[in-house]
Amino acid sequence: MPTIVIDTNVLMSASKDPFNISKIKDQGDIAREFLEQFRDLNNHYYMVVTPELEKEYRKYVDYPDTVYGAFGTNWRVQMQSLNRVVRLRNSVVDSKLRSLIINSTSDKDFAQVMLDDVHLIEAAKVPEADKIIVSFEKRCRNAFAETSHIIDVLKIIVWVDPEIEDEKPLEWLKNGARPEKRS
Repeated sequence: MPTIVIDTNVLMSASKDPFNISKIKDQGDIAREFLEQFRDLNNHYYMVVTPELEKEYRKYVDYPDTVYGAFGTNWRVQMQSLNRVVRLRNSVVDSKLRSLIINSTSDKDFAQVMLDDVHLIEAAKVPEADKIIVSFEKRCRNAFAETSHIIDVLKIIVWVDPEIEDEKPLEWLKNGARPEKRS
């Protein structure tokens, strides 16, 4: 049963325009559809929550009295009630990985893009997780991909963006969320 890191931006996006007033399929619709399928597929998927992710969720998502965070908060509560949250009590900050990121480039802005979301990589690589991240964060994803030839641990991380139709994220979930074989 795959245990996956869900980025805060997916939960936040799912909470935007929940009634689709604009009638245009947007990032919020895509996020809600992905999260609903994640939750509803035969108790198949679990989410991993580290102290760092919990802090970020509470800061940006958990606003139960507003439309802004209602869906994300309710979804997290539902996952918890289904016993499908793997909650790690100890911090998973990886100082060595952070140093490798800083030393991988002379471009401080490029390094900062990765450092801003390195907690996702740290969460995905713990033994309780399956090295999978679901996030809309394209700049960070691209930065990690560009750096993976220098930092080996980045090669084992699967980064799924529900908004990239070519990746067929809903089909990927239905088929067991297996990493694709790389050539």
